[in-house]
Amino acid sequence: MVSRSQAQIVGYIALAAAITGIAIGVYFWGTPIVQKNTVTSSINSIENSLTQLAKTIEDSGMKGISQSYTMSYNGQLNIEPNKISLSINIPIALYTTNLHFIPINYKYLFMCDKNTTVYSGQSIYLCGNKQLIATLSGGVLTINDTFYGKSIQLPANGYYHNIIAQVYVFDIKCDGTKCRFFWKNNIGYTGVESTPACTVNAYVYPFQKGENVNYVISCRPVLDPETHKCIWIQIQPTGASSVSGSGSVTFSINYDSSKLVDYSKKSTVCKYMEYRTVDISLS
Repeated sequence: MVSRSQAQIVGYIALAAAITGIAIGVYFWGTPIVQKNTVTSSINSIENSLTQLAKTIEDSGMKGISQSYTMSYNGQLNIEPNKISLSINIPIALYTTNLHFIPINYKYLFMCDKNTTVYSGQSIYLCGNKQLIATLSGGVLTINDTFYGKSIQLPANGYYHNIIAQVYVFDIKCDGTKCRFFWKNNIGYTGVESTPACTVNAYVYPFQKGENVNYVISCRPVLDPETHKCIWIQIQPTGASSVSGSGSVTFSINYDSSKLVDYSKKSTVCKYMEYRTVDISLS
C-alpha cells in the first residue's frame, strides 16, 4: 500500500509522462515468423533476467543485505563503477522508438530536451516545465521548484554535478553569462514499483543485417516523499568484473556501507542523500 504522499506522486508522474508521450515498440516487417519468435523469446528472457538482477541489486542496497543472482548470458558482460552492461548482437531489426534509448523495467520517463539554457537576465521554464523555473541574475542561478515549494541557488560560474530539481537529475555548466543544463536521468520514488532505484535501458545500434543491443543497469536517486530523504545505490565492482561468450554467471552482491550527507543545497526535493554502496563480482 502506498501512502497519500506516494499516491500524489504517482498521479503527478503519470500525468507528466502522458504529456511527455513515450513511444516504445517493436517491429518485425519482412522477418520469417520462426526467426522472429526465436529472437523475441530470447530477448524477453534476457530482459527479464536483467530486470530481476536490477531488483536484486536494489533490494541489497535498500535493505542492507548481501545475496547472489545467477543468469544466462550470451555476449559481453561488464561491471563498472555504477554501471553493469550486457552487449549482444541479434540477427534482425527488432526495436523501434522515438527515444535514443529504450526503458526496460520502468514506466515513466521525463525527458529534458528543450529550454535547457538560461542566459543572464533571463528566466525560463526549465525543460518546458511550468513548475520549474530557472533564473540567472546578479551572478546567481536560481532554480525555483513550485511543485515542492523549494528553491536552490548556485554561483553563476562553475560546473555542478548531480543537481536534482523536481524529477530531473542534471549536470549544470555556468560561465557567468549563461548556464547550460545537461539532463542525466530522473529520480525514482520509494515504495512505487514503477519508479525503481535501479533501471535497465537498451541502446540499439545497426549491426550487419540486425542490431547490436547494449543493455545498461544503473541506479538513480530515489525519494521518500514523506521524509524528503533520498537514497542512491552505488555499484562498486570487486573481483572478476567481465565475461564474454555464452554460459551462466553468478553475481555476488554484497552490501558494503552507507554515508548520509546534507543535500539541501543541491536539490529542491532531497534534504539529505544517503549513498549506499554494494560490491558486485562475477563467478
